[in-house]
Amino acid sequence: MKTRIIMLAVASALTILPFVKDSGAKPGGLMANADSLEAMVRFLSIDPSTSQPRSRYAYRESELREVADSLVARLERYTGVTATRQSWVEDEDHDSTFTVENIICRVEADGPSSGVLLVTAHFDAIAHRSFPGEWETAWVHAAAPGADDNATGVAAVMEVARLLSSVDLPFDVEFVLFTAEELGKLGSIHYVSLCDAGCADRHLGVINADMIGYSNNRTGASVMSDFRSGWLAEMIIDFAAIADPGLDMRLIKPGPSNWDHAAFWDREAGRLPAITLAEPLGPTGSIEYPDYHTEDDLMANVDFDQTRRIASLITGFIASFSGAPAENSMLETDLLVLVNGAIRNENVFQTGEMISLRPRVRNTGGTPPPTGATVRLDVWLENATGRKQIYSGELAPADPLRFSHTDIPLGTGSGLGGGNVVTAEITVSGMEDDPADNRTSVYFVMEGAGSPLENHHFSPNPINTSFQLAKFCVNATEEINYSMEIYSLEGHLLGNARMGRGYGTPVPTGLSCHSCGDMFPGIRDLASGIYLYRLIVFGEDGSSTDHHGRFAVER
Repeated sequence: MKTRIIMLAVASALTILPFVKDSGAKPGGLMANADSLEAMVRFLSIDPSTSQPRSRYAYRESELREVADSLVARLERYTGVTATRQSWVEDEDHDSTFTVENIICRVEADGPSSGVLLVTAHFDAIAHRSFPGEWETAWVHAAAPGADDNATGVAAVMEVARLLSSVDLPFDVEFVLFTAEELGKLGSIHYVSLCDAGCADRHLGVINADMIGYSNNRTGASVMSDFRSGWLAEMIIDFAAIADPGLDMRLIKPGPSNWDHAAFWDREAGRLPAITLAEPLGPTGSIEYPDYHTEDDLMANVDFDQTRRIASLITGFIASFSGAPAENSMLETDLLVLVNGAIRNENVFQTGEMISLRPRVRNTGGTPPPTGATVRLDVWLENATGRKQIYSGELAPADPLRFSHTDIPLGTGSGLGGGNVVTAEITVSGMEDDPADNRTSVYFVMEGAGSPLENHHFSPNPINTSFQLAKFCVNATEEINYSMEIYSLEGHLLGNARMGRGYGTPVPTGLSCHSCGDMFPGIRDLASGIYLYRLIVFGEDGSSTDHHGRFAVER
């Protein structure tokens, strides 16, 4: 996507200067204040009347209400907007009833709005890991300070609200503080349950901040996403690469289901895009912070520089849309492969499943497209049968952060066996355009489509370099083992190879290529001419099939 740079004027009043294309300079952005973040974490984790760790456990209603009162007052002061307190009585699957509430503060766009972007965090805490098997009674007196989990996320949301107060945006921004996340995402689930069709139509996405303060000596951020939300994760990771290149970003996709983002993914009436920004996590989203959910989750464990950088990242990313020209982009994550009409978390499918493509052309800028602007979309499919164009047509450019799309049916597997590459490209007219984000590709695999082997070939063919540098490629519909023999035209055996997991070199489903030098170390070179080869392919069920081919050598 086009990189937009915000310059922050050094003045008492915050001034946003025009956006410029990336010239290699680092953007100034809107920087979060470490002292403000630390003050908020201190307030949330320490009882000001005793200077001791406090509890924000959801059952401690009066204490959590005092915290909520302060958060509401500060949000209203930062934004100039009256906050809504979404309260309800929770009694399902719990020992007793208790009243919980979400805090909602929507700042509307000054002009036409393309929708609503949510910035969220949960403000409750728990310390059950300090009292194994005893938390059911210990919560009455135990501290649950939750400095990292999740005072840091709340502090970031509050700082984003403060910093964005003077920024004109093309969409509404709704700040939401959920409660009872530690009891099973109760706050976010309740919020999502009230999101009807009109709410969903206005919904652009969610940026959730949760546990952003533990660095474990490797400052960075984890981004948890699913395939429907991939575009938002891709955009914020791309922005981070320019705004804060030293911040190590890790994408976790699909993310775990026990964070507030999952309430939006699991919405019964249709999934909604949402991502969570967190501290460095394990590869699958496992928490590395040793003191989470304990009484020892204290300020001393919080890396406030990392917290500041993540809060600044969220702020700068959202502010980057202010005044940015419309930009139609073909993001990698907006080229989707659907199975039976649904997005899957993997791109390996079975014959018989209905496959279709959904290319989405997104406006990654901050203004509506000019009148008369058009976008032409062309899509190609390449696999063992060759390369062919499967779509060409015009789409109406969308408003900021929204997309135009079309669905392209591919059928149930005929001609799709093995690996498939889909390429989508847009041609924009009537508006400015950055060609760097106009083309993208996606790869998917179809298993069980007839023979275990769809295609096999040498690359290049003819081989016009050393044989050792050439490659042999197979396009398989399942993981296979195979033996291969190379012959001269006179029938002399020149070399043989065995490939597959059974021989120590796995040949996975889809397209895979191996070096001829590794496969045939005994063949140093070949004279110009035509050569024959034979493959015996062993399927997962123990069956075998014979395949033959030829290749040329030009010296």
